[in-house]
Amino acid sequence: MQNSIRYTTISTTIEISKNVEIGRLIGRKGCNIKPIEKGTDYKYRDENISPWEWINKAIFQVDKLLEDIEIRNRKKI
Repeated sequence: MQNSIRYTTISTTIEISKNVEIGRLIGRKGCNIKPIEKGTDYKYRDENISPWEWINKAIFQVDKLLEDIEIRNRKKI
């Protein structure tokens, strides 16, 4: 019996407010995005967790990051 591996791509779009600077979202040298990327990377994934749970985790982390940036922007004004 031959093993087969299937690759699928799941795309999710997160709307970013116009007042959020993309550079702040990504962070210096990717310091904000890399932990999200690493935490949702396939090779680090626990096989008992569904892909949808990983996607939801990433969405939550990005939303939290956007919220933090917006709070910091409001404090500057």
